[in-house]
Amino acid sequence: MFFLSEYIIQARESEQKQKLHLSQFIDDFRSKKDVSVLDLIYDIDPQTLLFVATAHQLCIELGLKTPDWMKKTHCLESPFFVSKMPSINFLALRDSAYAFKIRNIFVPHNFLHRT
Repeated sequence: MFFLSEYIIQARESEQKQKLHLSQFIDDFRSKKDVSVLDLIYDIDPQTLLFVATAHQLCIELGLKTPDWMKKTHCLESPFFVSKMPSINFLALRDSAYAFKIRNIFVPHNFLHRT
């Protein structure tokens, strides 16, 4: 069994590892559809909240019951953009899904899409 916190810990090693473990989390969660792996997260840094927002949005998309702790939203003081390209950031302001926007995190419209 995998837990959200484990992916977050592994992702802290580098930006490349973050992308890898976030993608792996998306794939694993979509496959298992088990909210019991969404253990309580206390950290509120941008990277951690990116994982929490991803899990929250996946719950919404998959029609799963979102854990109560996840509904008590922590919002970043400053906007956090996943993309480092200003031209994409403008679109992310408009296109980010609910679970990201409420945390002041902005992602491209296809952020959760895997190919």
